[in-house]
Amino acid sequence: MSQTARPSADGFTGSWSPTPLWSRLNELIPDDSTCVSGFGSPEGNAFTVRLSALGRPLSGLHILKVRWRRSGGWVDAQVELRQASTQIATRSYLSSELPTAFEILEIVLTSEEVAALKGYGDLSVEIRAIADEPSSSSTASSNSESSSSESSHSSASSSSSSSSSSFSEESSSSSSSSSSFSEESSSWSSDESSSSSSSDSSSGTFWDWSQPLLVTSTSRTVSSRDQERLRNLMLDAGGILAVSWIAFVVPTAHPPVTGGPCPPGSAFG
Repeated sequence: MSQTARPSADGFTGSWSPTPLWSRLNELIPDDSTCVSGFGSPEGNAFTVRLSALGRPLSGLHILKVRWRRSGGWVDAQVELRQASTQIATRSYLSSELPTAFEILEIVLTSEEVAALKGYGDLSVEIRAIADEPSSSSTASSNSESSSSESSHSSASSSSSSSSSSFSEESSSSSSSSSSFSEESSSWSSDESSSSSSSDSSSGTFWDWSQPLLVTSTSRTVSSRDQERLRNLMLDAGGILAVSWIAFVVPTAHPPVTGGPCPPGSAFG
């Protein structure tokens, strides 16, 4: 047997919606159609819901359960169990660890975390969506390419003037390629504008938002290089974290204390 604390009121809603949040997260059986969601942000987009009070439980596992998923770009997450202003338990998850279909996360409190509880009232859960930083890998790659380019340029300068000429031609080719990319980007913007103003969606370039890292086009093939650039733009905007259910499950409560026999001489003795 066990007892369960469920969301009973909103604490802080942040940029999560729809509100109120708590009434969409406290079903006896999880209902994914009533989920709440929020975009990840660099500073962390958080919400807090207060939990119903529990009786003092018998010894056993204390489990915080959260049913959630991520969608869109990459987003990290943090889950925290609090009692008043005291942090009881915190867990952090990378975007790659979050499910893309609704699943129940189970956080089993350690014995130290259980011991930190001062009773079983005034409990709350905070969930924070944090925008991932995809540019870290691309920045490292860019720095590597930059170092390689500098090394190549230095070598070319010291070797011969013919090498310098070759480098200049490559630079000219790179500028031409960059100009071509800009023209193609402009063409995409034009296509997207005409596509959005037209009721016929069978032509033009459009996004499949359920698969945000893929570009679907009926009019042209998008190079892998350009897909990477567009993907980084999308990832910088952060993904979406959705939560459909929260519950804190602990062992059944201690039985109530019953009085002993009435002492002799009392009104009931």
